[in-house]
Amino acid sequence: MMRLLAFSDIHNNVSCVEVLRAQEANQYDALLVAGDIGSERFEDILGICNTFECPVLFTYGNWDNKGTYTQSGRRPSGLVHHSVHEIGDYFITGYSGCITQWGQNPDYVELMQAVELQHADAIAAYASGVAELTQARKDLEADVQQTLKEKLSVLASKPGDKRKSAHRRRVIQLNRQAEERLQKATAVSNKAWQKLLQDKAYLAYQKDRAVAGQQANRINRDKLDAILCKIDPRRTLVMTHERQYRWHERGTPPLLHLFGHEHAFKHTIFKETHCVNVAALDYALDVKPRQDSKAASMYRAEAGGYCVFTLSGGSVKVERRRLIYDEVHWEAQDYGRFATEPLPDQKQFASGHSPYKR
Repeated sequence: MMRLLAFSDIHNNVSCVEVLRAQEANQYDALLVAGDIGSERFEDILGICNTFECPVLFTYGNWDNKGTYTQSGRRPSGLVHHSVHEIGDYFITGYSGCITQWGQNPDYVELMQAVELQHADAIAAYASGVAELTQARKDLEADVQQTLKEKLSVLASKPGDKRKSAHRRRVIQLNRQAEERLQKATAVSNKAWQKLLQDKAYLAYQKDRAVAGQQANRINRDKLDAILCKIDPRRTLVMTHERQYRWHERGTPPLLHLFGHEHAFKHTIFKETHCVNVAALDYALDVKPRQDSKAASMYRAEAGGYCVFTLSGGSVKVERRRLIYDEVHWEAQDYGRFATEPLPDQKQFASGHSPYKR
């Protein structure tokens, strides 16, 4: 029997991983992260994951575009990218990157190098045009601010009561004129930018770039199929960031395919292959104290979801879990749109009241 802890879509949110670590014990054979860890806090998040006493395997998603692809081959921990990792009686494989954002995926990088070489002139012309528009905008903003400052200075130097309505109206008028000038310039700039985007040469570049993304998807899937042909698919777990389809048509149906990206848990079984969306750990609620529902301030409670898999032979048990907080004393108001201050002591509560530490 093998037990796995799996989640995805962290989006640089270290706090949700800290709460997860507080409420889960060291009782797993492997920890799986199906992408969107976050390039900005990647090391911090992996550092927390590595405190679990088991191998940590991860793929890159569209939030991981800075991730390097230096790990390969058979190994107990690390990046899953056309590599095979043996955990107990099972194999774990997959690939990193996705069609939404391939990042540093080697196959995509190679394809894009050819595309960028072919369209170098169009890319340079677009970059030059954008740079000119950006500089023109900065110059205009500086001129508008300087002109407004001078006019307000002249107005302030005139004799009279500055508290009178006529003076206040003139100040408002000058600020409005400055804002209108900026708005007109923005409209002109947007038209110029759209013209750059609609340039025939640049459109051809964008088309070939999209084609390269599709080609990268086919290449990575073909490489994955080649790996699956060499190992027992009924003892294999495939992890990618985006869901893959047509396993049986391609003759490589794994026992389990886990993924993320869509931010909604879903477990389906198609011809004995379990397909599970384990997302998303990064989900928060705005909460207020129940005894003071009129309190002005709200806190951010981590409330994301993750999965626990129990594998035995060819059977797969999937358990959906969520991050816990003190719902007795805190009441959810919204889905995390406003609060930025972390809920006090959520990690301590999760550690002390976790129903999963057994």
